[in-house]
Amino acid sequence: MWALALAVLLSLAPAAPDQACDADAGGDRNHQLRLAASLGQVSAVKRLMEGGGAHIDAPDETTGETALALATFEGHLRMVKTLCKLGASPHLVEAGGFTPLHFAAGRGDVAIATVLLNAGGQASAANHRGRTPLHMAAERGHAQMVALLSDRGAAAATTADHDGNLPLHVARTADV
Repeated sequence: MWALALAVLLSLAPAAPDQACDADAGGDRNHQLRLAASLGQVSAVKRLMEGGGAHIDAPDETTGETALALATFEGHLRMVKTLCKLGASPHLVEAGGFTPLHFAAGRGDVAIATVLLNAGGQASAANHRGRTPLHMAAERGHAQMVALLSDRGAAAATTADHDGNLPLHVARTADV
């Protein structure tokens, strides 16, 4: 069903780059890019980027989510690798202040987190509540993720969220 919806959306996209550069077409193509990324459709993302008019880091107007955030949230490793190679920024935050690395940490997806960290993602990035990817991983009991983030500079003993909780505190109180 999703693949059919994506095919319909892509068929509506202007084929020529000069047609795709106006504001309306660019917005449509940015939406198509985010949809394709969320579905793990690597060939569609490459087509949209090659055709012009789509911007790799264009956020959703409501949620602030980018193609990279959506691909990470859905666990599409190949898509995350592709987007990073195409220049997607792992630093951009959505409306709640979460980076793609927060999503990978919450999922316990070490492979995606490694790609994001290698692309420059920050292990110590804090959301609007002061929670870091390490808080997310610790709260959910993702030991391998905690180790990876710690190895990449996340401070377990000194990074408290806005409620004063260290990652160690949320790990102890988590119901895993």
